Amino acid sequence: MEFKKITLDDRELFLNYYKSNPQYASYKSFANLFIWRNFEDIRYGLVDGHIVITGELTPGNHTYFLLPQTEKAGMQAVTEHLFQEYGKKFRLSCLTKEQKELLEELYPEKFDFSYDRNSDNYYYSTEALATLAGKKLHGKRNHINKFKSLYQWEYIHLDHEAAMECVDIAKDWCKQKNCEKDAVLRNEVKGCIEALNHMEELNLKGGAIRVDGTIVAFSLGERLNEETALIHIEKANTDYQGAYTIINNEFVKNEWADTKYINREEDMGIEGLRKAKLSYRPEFLLEMFHAKPL
Repeated sequence: MEFKKITLDDRELFLNYYKSNPQYASYKSFANLFIWRNFEDIRYGLVDGHIVITGELTPGNHTYFLLPQTEKAGMQAVTEHLFQEYGKKFRLSCLTKEQKELLEELYPEKFDFSYDRNSDNYYYSTEALATLAGKKLHGKRNHINKFKSLYQWEYIHLDHEAAMECVDIAKDWCKQKNCEKDAVLRNEVKGCIEALNHMEELNLKGGAIRVDGTIVAFSLGERLNEETALIHIEKANTDYQGAYTIINNEFVKNEWADTKYINREEDMGIEGLRKAKLSYRPEFLLEMFHAKPL
């Protein structure tokens, strides 16, 4: 099976496929695959017209495959091909519960499945994030009110010029986090800068908060499927109280009001990140499973 490196020229192929095969997990978003392609050596191949993605979970660790979210016949064709090509050596990553159950039906007792809480995607109600209504989100409203009382601010839609300002913010964030000593953080910033540089080609929307003319927070996202927006990146200067809370709220209100859900990706098992994502009261978690042949 031939796999090729993902380039911007492949975007139309993915978009056309995803129109008839909607995806729900953040990992299969073309923008995500593109900006992480070098860190995980992400490539793709075609089986009977279905897109199969492969990469390395961590350099020198193990190769994984992402199956497309598609109908039963397509899933079977792809899985049969992987069995034929790789025998029992291949691993499937980030399967949705629906995919897991379909594989169990197609191949009883042929896979060992494991649940991966760290990879679950957080799904929120768009309305809930936009309004922050109710007692459970009272604290978020307080953060925003505090921000508004302290600063002269405005929300802006990111154009190319503003996006280049955000590149500097990302670089400063990298220095603050000392990310040169952390490969994941270092590549996160590289991916962030690449997304900012290719917003138009990746069809990303961006928004930012200015205080006294200076951008202090920004966010980038895209439409994942007909009813869901996917938030890829959110960065803020924590010297400004409530900066993360207000960019979260304003970005949803201004850019994604026509969606039902907001997918804010996974927490990677990072305690602080998990606490922050749970504090926004997700509507549900899109559970993720891994599988390997028995």
